[in-house]
Amino acid sequence: MNSDPNRFTHQRLTEIALMEEAFLPLAEAALLLAIEIGEDASIEQYLNRIDSLAEDFNLYRQSVPEITGAKAMISFFYKETGFAGNKSNYFDPANSYLNKVIDNRVGIPISLAILQMSIGARLDIPVEGIGFPGHFLVRYKEDGGSLVDPFFGRELNTHDCKTLLKQISGGRLELDNTHLRVATKREILVRLIDNLKSIFWRKKEWKQCQRCIENQILLSQKKSQFELQLGAIFEMRGAQPKAERKYKEIITDQDFSEDIRSIAIKRLSSFARQPTVIH
Repeated sequence: MNSDPNRFTHQRLTEIALMEEAFLPLAEAALLLAIEIGEDASIEQYLNRIDSLAEDFNLYRQSVPEITGAKAMISFFYKETGFAGNKSNYFDPANSYLNKVIDNRVGIPISLAILQMSIGARLDIPVEGIGFPGHFLVRYKEDGGSLVDPFFGRELNTHDCKTLLKQISGGRLELDNTHLRVATKREILVRLIDNLKSIFWRKKEWKQCQRCIENQILLSQKKSQFELQLGAIFEMRGAQPKAERKYKEIITDQDFSEDIRSIAIKRLSSFARQPTVIH
């Protein structure tokens, strides 16, 4: 049992955030984030379980040498091992906690993708994460770029991707190469947290939202809207002095975009317009 997760996880996540892309341990980072945001889990135990999944997949793949790596993973991951997309409770936070995904055998596209990428990494099988709009995908490079939908466990061709994008965008978007761009590990982790943040935001669980945003800031490599969101969370939690300090910090930092600084100015101005309460 991890009695003080914040001390260890924050230190380790800080180390990971400074790593080069090639050396960043994706599964470990995802597990650390789960603990940082509220889970109680043993990192070593779950990394060992991923190792075991990789060993099992390696043996399975040797038994079916006639099929591609993507097809072998689909058969092993979804049929033999029983992983699946959580269709009945998509917005359960557990779907974004890698330890719970391993325990429950269900998840959302990005968490299932992280698991497949981590299995591939242990076997030197190049599995890439694809930041498709609204529905994360994986690509198996050794098969010439086979795309897999990790939620439904099926291969996708170009026509499938066009159809999926139209469904997600309501027909507003047409498929192009930018929609199939490889996501960096940091981008994957930030997107994973974003799913949790959205759930907590809808539930007005501001403390959890704050944890999510602070970790997104930690992992992001440039000044972004996450700092602005942190100021908003301080407001939601009734911590106006903290919100004011955050907005002032954004306004005076030229590394932030003009749009973000403009919003911070408006938020700070709103405090000045609030009526004084006389007791």
